[in-house]
Amino acid sequence: MRSGKLILFCLLGWSSAVLGAYEFESKSSPGESSVVYEGQVLRQALIEELAFYMGSMKNGEYPGESQEALQSLESYLTFRQQPVFGETIAYGAVFGSSPLHFKCDSQFSQEATFEEIHSGAKDLKSKLAGEDNPLRRGKVMGLESFGSESYEILMAMFEVVAHQAVHEELWEVSNPGQPGGVEYINEAYITTDGLDLRQLSQKFLHGALSFSQAAGDYLSLERGEGKGLLMPNEAGDEAYTPLEHHWDEAFGYFGAPRNYLEVPLAVIRAKSCLDGNGDGKSTLLSEWPLGIFRNLAKVADYPGGDSLSFAQELMDDFYRGRVLIHENIGSDEGDYRKELETLSLRIRTHWERVIAATVIHYINATSHELSAYGGEEYLFRDLVKYWAEMKGYGLAFQFSPVSLLSDDRFDEVHELMGLAPVLPHSASAEEVLVYQKRLSRARSILVDAFGFDQVEASQW
Repeated sequence: MRSGKLILFCLLGWSSAVLGAYEFESKSSPGESSVVYEGQVLRQALIEELAFYMGSMKNGEYPGESQEALQSLESYLTFRQQPVFGETIAYGAVFGSSPLHFKCDSQFSQEATFEEIHSGAKDLKSKLAGEDNPLRRGKVMGLESFGSESYEILMAMFEVVAHQAVHEELWEVSNPGQPGGVEYINEAYITTDGLDLRQLSQKFLHGALSFSQAAGDYLSLERGEGKGLLMPNEAGDEAYTPLEHHWDEAFGYFGAPRNYLEVPLAVIRAKSCLDGNGDGKSTLLSEWPLGIFRNLAKVADYPGGDSLSFAQELMDDFYRGRVLIHENIGSDEGDYRKELETLSLRIRTHWERVIAATVIHYINATSHELSAYGGEEYLFRDLVKYWAEMKGYGLAFQFSPVSLLSDDRFDEVHELMGLAPVLPHSASAEEVLVYQKRLSRARSILVDAFGFDQVEASQW
């Protein structure tokens, strides 16, 4: 049902019996919700706003020095609600009062600033893989040209963008299909060797922060007592139990609106506003699709039928697990903990499958764009964008302690992808064809590891 441009899906109170309503009344504070994950929404917003800001940066147009431009980008990683009194603030740096740019159906989100999402001390840096959760192999693999630690890698990318935003000029790349045979590039985040650092950094963060936190911490058993699913499920002073809160924090990184099981995924793909409680507004805290959930909505529409049923199972399992926790507060009797472990493992595995299907989609898109060179449809911008999304999402597998992709296969996939795309304006036709075959091999490895169909995957 529609009202103007807002799609209204009304939640029916707190009852966990309502399918798809991820709302649960607190047992320690009746009348209050026990679902709390504002910190995760704030971090999702920081990731999105960083990409928005980087997307606005043009070559040579930053009104300051390279170090200031770098500080403005770093402010998203080391986010603070307020500056220190008397400090020099770089142009473009963000704080709690900085504006948000989330928009759907020509409307902005209910929250206008970061502090309206959450006013506490939350940042991205402290939750990066390696800064918080231990790295499975002791270092980040696959982006050796930028470093071996998450923060180091991001800052190395930012340094390139900051430099180009101050010192680079408009440049051109050969593109026979465009007027004049050239394509002009003015984006500070695009490099001459074919890296879209806006996409690469954003997709890297979806893995090194969001997926890492959910798979390696909140839904895990691997980190021992006092972490993940080993948290107690006893009511206390807070409106939620520790186990409820951990599950909800993982859900916050999943990025689904709370009535997600009631919303057709076509609505998510259309980027329509959602208004779960019918108040005429769309809040980031409970009604806005974020992060990997938006990819899930796309993956569910790929050709494949039953082979993509994991997308629906992933959505269902988050809800089932939360019901299980809520119904067993104060009791460790029965097998609910074992059942919860099963659901957790399946969630982490299916989340990874969503990522794998997304990587395959961008492998296909990259190869297709390479084939389009010389025609009107080819754009250098599109090629480097697709490659960066492929590479960025492809780095996420190393951040799960239960990955279906072995370390050897991970290394092989990234060796095949390379550290930058082969560029058809500077490579021979034979070199392009060889690279496309390498991408096809990378796709086959992912298909085998994640149980997809080779023919279907080639159409994603």
